[in-house]
Amino acid sequence: MKTSKIILVFILMFVISNCMSVKAPDNWLPEPENISEDVYGAWITLRLDDTDDYYFLGGEFIGYEQKTVLLLNENGLSKIAIEDIKEAIIDLYKRETSSLTWWTLGGCVASVTHGWFLIISMPVWLVSGIINSAIASHSGRFAEENPDDDWFEAVKRYSRFPGGIPKNIDLHALKPKQINKTD
Repeated sequence: MKTSKIILVFILMFVISNCMSVKAPDNWLPEPENISEDVYGAWITLRLDDTDDYYFLGGEFIGYEQKTVLLLNENGLSKIAIEDIKEAIIDLYKRETSSLTWWTLGGCVASVTHGWFLIISMPVWLVSGIINSAIASHSGRFAEENPDDDWFEAVKRYSRFPGGIPKNIDLHALKPKQINKTD
């Protein structure tokens, strides 16, 4: 019975630490160390209210002007009024939490060699591992329920055009970021 409880704890720890889902396509987000070199805007996911149902729209955050969010994906450019947005999530870079999970798992397994100190060392590994995985899974992410003009003004620095949309640019000529499928 104890073994099954320990296994359940490990499974829950792994699931919890990796539960922060990112809706960006694989290989779309840059690595944290490459974010300053990326010329594209952050990935933005919007939860929109369509009568009784919710649906999500995601793409590159192109800009924010006049209470309108501009995003670009493979279907083209979309302009969404902020009053239609129920939640906005901005992801800046890839987050890798599985390594923290494996370190925690290794520490818990190594705790078996501590004898009776296992009672102290394993919970310390579990608590610190879960907390650190949760913190890491939220890094580089900004989320807001019912975002307002002030919130979008604060996060537009992560768009492709943080200073505003240039007047001489044809927004419909913009192409989405090409994804390298070989990584």
